[in-house]
Amino acid sequence: MRRNRIDTVIDIICLIIFVVSVFTVALVYRSLPQQIPSHFDFRGNIDGYSSKGSVWIMPAVMLFTLLLFFFCERDPKATKNINGFTGKTKTLSARGQRYNMYLLKSVKLIIMVMFFTILLFVIHLHPMPWYLTVIEVVLITGDIIFWMSKIGWNNLV
Repeated sequence: MRRNRIDTVIDIICLIIFVVSVFTVALVYRSLPQQIPSHFDFRGNIDGYSSKGSVWIMPAVMLFTLLLFFFCERDPKATKNINGFTGKTKTLSARGQRYNMYLLKSVKLIIMVMFFTILLFVIHLHPMPWYLTVIEVVLITGDIIFWMSKIGWNNLV
């Protein structure tokens, strides 16, 4: 499938988010205390701590996410076919394939922003507001529902 400008822009934004997260961690690493927040409950309260070296886990997860989506987006089976709830594989139209690619790209972007947001709260040692978790879940769910409605729910059954 040919790439268009939107594909390139989303990929560049995700790469910038990753690079900024690595530089952010590198810049503040020395000033971090020995114990940093490593887990937040649903309300955003800190309920777990780790050593400051664990702050590098988030950029590593972001890199893994970028690589995972990179290979998924380039796999023709990932965008050309869809497995419905019945287990039958259907080949999508060109428009359906493009929408399927937009689904992958937009979920990747939301996940990268979500990880970067969490990283900022960890670095600044602040509790994460509870509503950010809700916003992230709503964004990802809404995004999937939107693109699946464009692809066509009838392709799932």
